[in-house]
Amino acid sequence: MTGQGRVVLVDGNALEDLGRSADDLRDRTLLTGLEPRDIKRMRVRAGGQTVVVERSGESEWKLVEGGRGAAKSATVDNLLYSLRALKWKTIAAPTGDEPAKYGLDAPTFEVTLLKADGSEAGALLVGKREGEQAWVKLKTAPAIYTVDVRQLGESPKVPDDFKG
Repeated sequence: MTGQGRVVLVDGNALEDLGRSADDLRDRTLLTGLEPRDIKRMRVRAGGQTVVVERSGESEWKLVEGGRGAAKSATVDNLLYSLRALKWKTIAAPTGDEPAKYGLDAPTFEVTLLKADGSEAGALLVGKREGEQAWVKLKTAPAIYTVDVRQLGESPKVPDDFKG
C-alpha cells in the first residue's frame, strides 16, 4: 500500500504518556526562572508586620525596613531557595474567582523579590493552609494554586526570624 507506514509493535507502557493531560506535562514551578543570586531585595509581610532585606555582598543580607542591622542570611536564603523549588499541585481557580474562599483576600504571608535594577522578579501570596495543602497565587497572575504545605514550609515570623 502506498502512503502507508509500516506496522510496528510497541510496549504498552509507551502509550501511557499519550493519555497524560496538559496539566501533567506543564512545568509546575511557580516562580519559573528564579535565580536566588539575582535577587537584591526581598520584602516579606506576615502578621501585619513587614521587613525588607537587602543583599550586601555575595551572601550577606541586612535589614533596611522593619529593623536595622544584619539580617539572618540563613533565613533569607532558605526562603529564596524554597520559593525557587515551589511547585503547584493543582489549579484551584484558573481565573482567580473567590479569593476569600482560599484566604487570598487577606494573605497570611506575602513575599516580593526585587532585582538589582529594581524590577520585580516575582511576588507570591499565601492564603489559607488546610491539612496538607495551602493556596497560593502569584501577584501578577489571576490563577490560584494548591501547594503541598511541607514544600511551602512554615512562614517565618516577621520581623523576629530575620533579625541577625
